[in-house]
Amino acid sequence: MSLFWASPGYAVIKVWAGGSGNWTTSANWSPSGTPQDGDDIALIQADANNRTVTYNDTSPFLRVYNSIQIDSQGSGRMTLQQVDALTSLEALGLSIGNFGPGAYNLTLGSGSFGVATLNNGGSMNMNAEAFLNIGTLVQNAGSNIAAPGGHFNVNTYRFNGGTFNGAVATGTFIANGAKLDGFLSVNNAMALPVNFTFGSAVNTHAPFTHLAGRTINMNSDFVQVGATFNQSGAMIVGGNGFGAVVVTGGATWNQIASVSTIGGLQVGGGEGSGTYTIGNGATLTIGHGMNVGLAGDGTFLQTGGRATVAGGLLSRGGAVPIPSRSYWNMSGGTFTSTSDVFFGYPNAISSTFIQSNGDFQSLRLFVNVDSTTYATANISGGSFKVTSSTVNNGSFTLSAGTVDLGATVNGAGTIVVGGGSAELTAARIRQTALSISGNGRVRIESPAGPPATTSRVKSLTIQETGATVNGKLDLTFNQLIVDYDNNSPIAAIKRYLKSGRAGGSWNGTGINSKTAADAMPHNKALGYAESSQLFGASGGVFGDLFADNSSVLIKYTYNGDTDLNGIVDFDDYSRIDNGFNNGGTTWFAGDFDYNGIVDFDDYSLIDQAFNTQSGALRGALANAVPEPILAPIGCGVLIFLKRRRRGISDAAV
Repeated sequence: MSLFWASPGYAVIKVWAGGSGNWTTSANWSPSGTPQDGDDIALIQADANNRTVTYNDTSPFLRVYNSIQIDSQGSGRMTLQQVDALTSLEALGLSIGNFGPGAYNLTLGSGSFGVATLNNGGSMNMNAEAFLNIGTLVQNAGSNIAAPGGHFNVNTYRFNGGTFNGAVATGTFIANGAKLDGFLSVNNAMALPVNFTFGSAVNTHAPFTHLAGRTINMNSDFVQVGATFNQSGAMIVGGNGFGAVVVTGGATWNQIASVSTIGGLQVGGGEGSGTYTIGNGATLTIGHGMNVGLAGDGTFLQTGGRATVAGGLLSRGGAVPIPSRSYWNMSGGTFTSTSDVFFGYPNAISSTFIQSNGDFQSLRLFVNVDSTTYATANISGGSFKVTSSTVNNGSFTLSAGTVDLGATVNGAGTIVVGGGSAELTAARIRQTALSISGNGRVRIESPAGPPATTSRVKSLTIQETGATVNGKLDLTFNQLIVDYDNNSPIAAIKRYLKSGRAGGSWNGTGINSKTAADAMPHNKALGYAESSQLFGASGGVFGDLFADNSSVLIKYTYNGDTDLNGIVDFDDYSRIDNGFNNGGTTWFAGDFDYNGIVDFDDYSLIDQAFNTQSGALRGALANAVPEPILAPIGCGVLIFLKRRRRGISDAAV
């Protein structure tokens, strides 16, 4: 359709004089005749009746009115509506609700205005199929509804009060009022020069700087889609407990020296990836969970500040609706979760956690929760603490810093500890593989002390350089099963134990025991044996686990406890005698000092332990000895000396 400018003629003030009716009906106007180019339009009623004016001008002449005022001086409402897609209403100025109820309803068609003001009694309503273009919109009060999906274009939207519910397709939204009720979507730019409260969700595609000293308060979600949100002011999101900050569509949210108290945080979403950063001086408190990389790749970067997840689920990487990746890098600050932390949610593509500094703490930790994704945790500094338990089906690597994985570590994952200051602690470890190198230290210890726990790995590797063992595995008062698949690692384990024994001090590199080192009397050690030696081909129960016949068992016990049953008794003396007579070289055969032979020193160790062990088991054994008073003399030593003389005599023959 061709558009022609109408002949301007003489501009006049056109006043609506009828009831409800059509714009093009001449009799509805005073003076009579339809409005023309440049006219000032006054749609004002003065009684209790509601009136609706339907703009139905579909002529090919493009008319630009000087101004349109929609108002009421009575209790009734004056409404201007467009319901025809072929209509196009244009004016230099639009004013709604200055004195009383007035409304502009744009259902179909288009409206274009240079400056529009919306006051106390006014309302604007635009459907998704319509087009509304405004140079400057000043909303002092009243209600503005622009349906999402519509075409609400404004160069500058100065929101000073009232309610807005809808999407701003272009232009800058400037919130000067104290509160906005309703959904807001901004595509181009937004500014909040004052403290502001949003009553509903906000969806912005625009770059935004939240100034220091300002507060944004809202009950629903704040969604940043694309662009960058720089936060120096305070954020309170989810006053009802359920609102969240969502960073998606390639957006970046930088929290700079500010305070955020939010219901939830989602980094990455259905509209694409997201990045959230928190720096020095910033405080982030999340009440109902945090997701990094759920339904969209997510990145969480913490260089400082304090982040706390007070409750709910904290997960990283997800599969619904789109498998995604998550990346978390912590180089400073503190992060605390009072609930579960997941590195690698079911069927996610990947999850990576890197910590080089700072303090991390969670109630429980799950790495690659059900072995359906690639998940890694790499710690090279700072402290990392789990207060309850850990499940690791991925890869956990510690090269520096301290890690406490809590009461239990379960799963089919691997733990690698190495470096100059790397120390990992857990009350119990059950993993596929444990590897220690350099000056790395692993300590199996419960803060509550005994009873002993039973750890299990399928592979145990402690770095060896020539004859030197590097790294330490401190079993304290606990026990370990190495459940191997192929060749027995018992020779390597013996080397680790010999190095850890360190001549009897039990504080060397390799497998050691601080509890044995500190024991008074000094009668404790770490012993080892093949499961088949203790239980035969069918295996047996060791601690609280079943150990099959392809397992090496290590236990904190008394010197001389060859069968690792926790006491020194007649059976142990029988085995050391057999080991002495037949050249035994193992703990099970009586080599308790790990020097490769059964000799006087081993008899001294078993006698000292026998004489100083406590409990009813020692008493029961003593009752079987005809002269219990001889025990303190060292019956084992006497037997050894007798056999020693016999051996010398035999050699001389």
